[in-house]
Amino acid sequence: MTDTTAGHVAIIGGGLVGSGWSIVFARAGEAVKIYDSNPAIRDSVLDTIRGQLSDLKECGLIDDADAIMGAISVHDTMADAMTGAAYVQESVLERTDVKTEVSAEISACLGAGTIVGSSTSGIPGSAFTENLPNRDQFLVAHPVNPPYLAPIVEIVPTPWTKKDTVDTAIALMRKVGQSPVLVRREIEGFLLNRLSSPSPAIRKQRFPSKASST
Repeated sequence: MTDTTAGHVAIIGGGLVGSGWSIVFARAGEAVKIYDSNPAIRDSVLDTIRGQLSDLKECGLIDDADAIMGAISVHDTMADAMTGAAYVQESVLERTDVKTEVSAEISACLGAGTIVGSSTSGIPGSAFTENLPNRDQFLVAHPVNPPYLAPIVEIVPTPWTKKDTVDTAIALMRKVGQSPVLVRREIEGFLLNRLSSPSPAIRKQRFPSKASST
């Protein structure tokens, strides 16, 4: 199993999901390096995180917001954020073409022992990693948003993800206070989305109309 203590965590995509993941990892004592291709997000993400931490402290859910902020830094290039990383959490736009492009960029910077989790909420990892030379280091790590409040995270391997990659991702998520759920194969919507938004047939069974119940 890869040693997740051997490097920092890189967050690729600094939107609400990426900033939420940053808090999860930094709160657990991990060094976090954020990169986003949008300069406006790079300029604002620390303020976003600071506001989220302020809310958490006001609710009594954290003690030292400054210590968490001190573990997080923002970088101007993906290479700077990823060099020496033990784990990469990709949290970019939920579009297959965008994830395909960003995954190729991540792949080019990826160390031999580094693994990548995608925050995709429904796109199977095989749809955007198939042509990568190191595709066995990629999987889906789908959180409930925000992940620092709802600790469930789905771990979904692709058909070519190494078992070591899966084991390492699960161990890391447990280490940082998440509750990983292993989905052993890719299915549409994974599990969380299927439970929260069941198919029309299931909804009809659970909530029959007045016409069908008479």
